[in-house]
Amino acid sequence: MQKNYGERRKNRLNCDKKEVFYDMDLKMSIVREIILGAIPRGAELQNLCNLAGINPTDIYDADRWVDLDQSIRIWDICLKMTNDPLLGLHIGEQLTPNVWGMVGFFMQSCETLGESLKIFSKYLPVICPQFKYELKFDLHHVYLHINQDLQWENNHHESARQSVDLTIASIHTLLKSLTGKKISPIRVELKYLGRNSSEYTQILQTDVRFNSEKNIMILSKEHMSLPVIGYNKSLYTLLSNAFIEKENKFHRERTFAERVKRVLLLSGKGRLPSIDIAASHFNITSRTFQRKLKQEGVNYRFICKEVKKELALSYIKTSNPKIEMVANKLGYSDSSSFRKAFKNWTQTTPGKIT
Repeated sequence: MQKNYGERRKNRLNCDKKEVFYDMDLKMSIVREIILGAIPRGAELQNLCNLAGINPTDIYDADRWVDLDQSIRIWDICLKMTNDPLLGLHIGEQLTPNVWGMVGFFMQSCETLGESLKIFSKYLPVICPQFKYELKFDLHHVYLHINQDLQWENNHHESARQSVDLTIASIHTLLKSLTGKKISPIRVELKYLGRNSSEYTQILQTDVRFNSEKNIMILSKEHMSLPVIGYNKSLYTLLSNAFIEKENKFHRERTFAERVKRVLLLSGKGRLPSIDIAASHFNITSRTFQRKLKQEGVNYRFICKEVKKELALSYIKTSNPKIEMVANKLGYSDSSSFRKAFKNWTQTTPGKIT
């Protein structure tokens, strides 16, 4: 039976500096590039789609979304079929701005490379919400931080790594696509261990350092003033207004409780923070934090219970771990306490969840 992707969700946007990840579904246009990028490297389309539980024709449906579990499975299948440990890097170097949809068009309509990178950092999570991007500057450099969802990074290391590789390589290609010039980063720093480092250096045309604290691409600040060859003032204004309206609508319609829940779900490892720390994510006091939740008829304890329930179900369904491991991740002193809580949440036992 093929997987039901679900209806397209509206008002996807991730622009709040403190709220790391809202939705974890991935735009089909990105998944399509992963699948099609694997074909010349040994994967067979029909077989790949059968194993992934999708219809080959669906990959051309621009309105479809693929959930995180499905996209992880697709990565795993592609890696096995191609036997290419640098698959993400090789796919990423072939991508064009158009793969990012409306965000790509927005970037190409900007006047300068600096403006394009700001659009990339702010709005790309609309279609690829597993990442958050931050641009930081000093006198001579621009630092593009690539922050990945921690649950994905910790629980599915290989597919997470491939996605970072794809992102880094696509940004490098993007620099040339936007300006028509060969622009190489000053340096790239990656969190994971080295693997065929000479290939990274050849593709990214720069020094690549592995086992770093963060995923960062460092660029020359002087390149930020380079003109974008597709600059279109009218289109830029049109898209800018459209994205601003989308952002405003998002914040009007999403409840504060939902925002708190999403931050707890996707920016932690299972052990939930104190109410003071949770409030600090929103730059408000714990008293204001509790009052805002109370106005919506919930409290922090209730949200924590819901988050633990979703995390527990996610761990059990995706990785089939030992119950003791799940209990420990969620902060329970022993497995019996976790089983009791799980039964209270779901009216069933962990063993009956598949």
